[in-house]
Amino acid sequence: MDPLWLVESLRKLIDAKKLDLENLIMNGAKDYDEYNYLRGRYNSLEDVESEIRDLLKRIGENDEQGDPT
Repeated sequence: MDPLWLVESLRKLIDAKKLDLENLIMNGAKDYDEYNYLRGRYNSLEDVESEIRDLLKRIGENDEQGDPT
């Protein structure tokens, strides 16, 4: 399996889930608790996205330096 394919697929899934959550939030949550829950899920997806970006950046830096790890 190509690692780049995996990363791109994961990014697409995260983007789709974030869009779904944005729509749920924008169309009005039932109450404040649901709003907080949806925002928490959205923030978690953003955290995962950030971690993926950081990992890819480190991999790119290691490749440029010739480090195999």
